[in-house]
Parts: sequence; structure tokens; C-alpha cells
Amino acid sequence: MEEDILEKKGIWGITKIVIVVIVIGLLALLIAIIFGKDKSEVINNNNSDTVSSNDTIPSIKNLGVNFASFNETTGMAGDFKFSKTGGFNDMILVEFGYHVENEFGSKDQPEITYHLPIGTKVMAIGDGKVTDVTKLYSDDYAILYTANENENWIYTNEHVVNPTVKVGDEIKAGDVVGEVAPYEANGQIQELGFTEIALFTSDSEKITKLCPTMHLDEEVRDKYYSSILKLLSDWEEFKADSSIHDELLYDQFAPGCLKAEVTEIPV
Repeated sequence: MEEDILEKKGIWGITKIVIVVIVIGLLALLIAIIFGKDKSEVINNNNSDTVSSNDTIPSIKNLGVNFASFNETTGMAGDFKFSKTGGFNDMILVEFGYHVENEFGSKDQPEITYHLPIGTKVMAIGDGKVTDVTKLYSDDYAILYTANENENWIYTNEHVVNPTVKVGDEIKAGDVVGEVAPYEANGQIQELGFTEIALFTSDSEKITKLCPTMHLDEEVRDKYYSSILKLLSDWEEFKADSSIHDELLYDQFAPGCLKAEVTEIPV
């Protein structure tokens, strides 16, 4: 009898050990799932918005306009005209994430904005299919095209006039899609026009726009980084003001961007 009792106690002890091991294993699996989900959301910015790593972000192969070193004889730097009176807040390139405050409110700029001579040719920034050519509040157009790499993402050239593409067209990075639109401020058309580029995805709750230069194709990334830094350096020298742009923030993001991501609420 005593041996039976000891044997039963031994079996029960082993059973308890097995149960404990199973429980610990289940807890470990649950923790792995929870923390694995947290790590799968990889793009984060000051607003703590995220994009899942399972959603392939398409690359940008062209920044929409031509860059070059400043030529004192022509007053041009690629497509950019150096003018004492042109631009926005003394800028001919307004960075993605730049904080704007005006009579309409305040926001972080959700595109890279260029101020260029009106009529300058504007180029597609990626490969895709045109899904919309829509008229904007400013009496110019936005051209939207789904990215071939992932149709959940949209490339856009905004503030374009004389669009050269239509819905359904297949376009490649570098293709001309229109021209730089006039820019109005204080009720007057300014010397320089403007145009913008963006990369975004959306759902019923929000529009998520990403810093374009953080998603440049690796084949053109170094070239464009150097081109942007050279443009801004030449511009600040031309304006005799080295404080126009805060290039130190580029180390955290990328040249041309003060944030990684900007979220907008659809209206």
C-alpha cells in the first residue's frame, strides 16, 4: 500500500511538472506574438504613426525636377531659378515636415515643395498607372498613379498645369507629366511657381505620407542626396543666410525631410 501511494505521488509530481512546462511554453509563445507584432511596425515618426513592415513601400526613382550646381551667369541651378524675391519663407525647396502656420491654420508640410519658374517641366517620380488627374483648390492639378511595386501606395505630382497624362496611362519615372503651376500669395501671382511630390497610402481613417527622400531607389539615392545638399548650400550662399535650412535634422531623416511621416485626416 505504501509503495502504491509513493508511486501515485511520483506520477502526480511528474504530471505537475509537465503542466508547468506547458503553461510556461504557452506564455512564452504569447509574449513572442505580442512583441513580434510591435516590432513589425517599423516606420515611426514624431506623431507615432506606423506602417507595417509587411506592406512593401515602393521606391522613388526621380525627384520630379532637375538639379544642378548654381550657375552665376544664368542664375539657374538645374530647373531652379535663384531670385531674391521668389520662393516661400525665403526657400525654393520647402522640406517635407516643415511646420507651416498661416490664415488657414497650422500643419506639417506633407510633401516636398519646389518653387520654380512657371512652365518648368514636371516629371513622374516612380513607375505606375495613372488613377486620377484631379483639379485642386488652386485651379491646377494633382496627378495620382499607383505604384507598380505595391498598388496600395500612390505617387503624386501636385500643383501641375497642362497635364500630359490621363487616367489609365502607364508611366515611368522621369516621364513628363505636366508643368509647374503659378503660385499665388497675398492676392498676387509670384515670380516663381510651385509644384509638389508625395508618396502616400490611405484608408478610411487617415492618409499617411512618407518622406520621399527616405525611400529613394538605391541607384539614385546618393546622387539626389548630394544634389539637394548642394542646392540648399548654394541657395543659402546666394541669400547670404546660412540659417534658412536646418541641415542637422537631415542626419535623423534624409536631405529634404524634417520628419519621416506626416498623417492627414481625410475631409
